[in-house]
Amino acid sequence: MNSCKDLHWYCGRCETKVLKSIHLDKEINQKLDLFWAKVEDRLAQCDREVESIRQHTNAQIQSVETGLKDLRADMNRNLQQINEDMNNARAAFDKQLTLNQMDVTNLSTKVTEIFEGQEGEWTEVVKRQVNKSLETASGNIEEVQHNLCETRAEAEKQRQGKRKE
Repeated sequence: MNSCKDLHWYCGRCETKVLKSIHLDKEINQKLDLFWAKVEDRLAQCDREVESIRQHTNAQIQSVETGLKDLRADMNRNLQQINEDMNNARAAFDKQLTLNQMDVTNLSTKVTEIFEGQEGEWTEVVKRQVNKSLETASGNIEEVQHNLCETRAEAEKQRQGKRKE
């Protein structure tokens, strides 16, 4: 009805106010349309920026995860190498320890055989000194064995701790 100029539904006093109101309403709608277009453009731009940031962040996360997997694989290889080296060292040490114990026993037997049947003060002194040295060496060997057992136990605890992770 407002669009037809031929039909006058308003009185002369009200028509001016009504036409102003209609014109003002159209201006407000135009400005709102312009404002909403700008808002929608800005929201679309924000969406693009957020998507770009998300993609960049995902790429960084993927890179970090790959780095962590590589690090974990390196650590596992190093741990296996360390365990292998420890086992080899343990075997060599045990072998050497057994040989040393056999040497001490053989030496003690030889000293006893050498001085057996001999009398004299100096032979007793030498026997005591040799036996004392052998006891000290034997004690040292036992201490090393004890320390090795403790080291093995500690290494096993660490290995089990790594497996749990």
